[in-house]
Amino acid sequence: MKNQNKIPQVYGYSVCIVATITFLITLAKLINSIIDVSYPDYHSWSDQQYTTFEKYKMNTLNAYGKDSNYIPTDEELKIMY
Repeated sequence: MKNQNKIPQVYGYSVCIVATITFLITLAKLINSIIDVSYPDYHSWSDQQYTTFEKYKMNTLNAYGKDSNYIPTDEELKIMY
């Protein structure tokens, strides 16, 4: 008789543990997203920080490389920025 009462308890505890872990992961992602929205220049997923247009321009031109056939103009870079 006692064994039958333990199965629902174990199930209940395991559901609570899974729900708590899911809640903590979701809370961490929510806080990270709020920080990204509040400070769009400092994304946690990117190491490039585009605080000024000049930094963006240098990073973009370096990404295209010197051997590239297409180098965007300043007007195109401002639109992309």
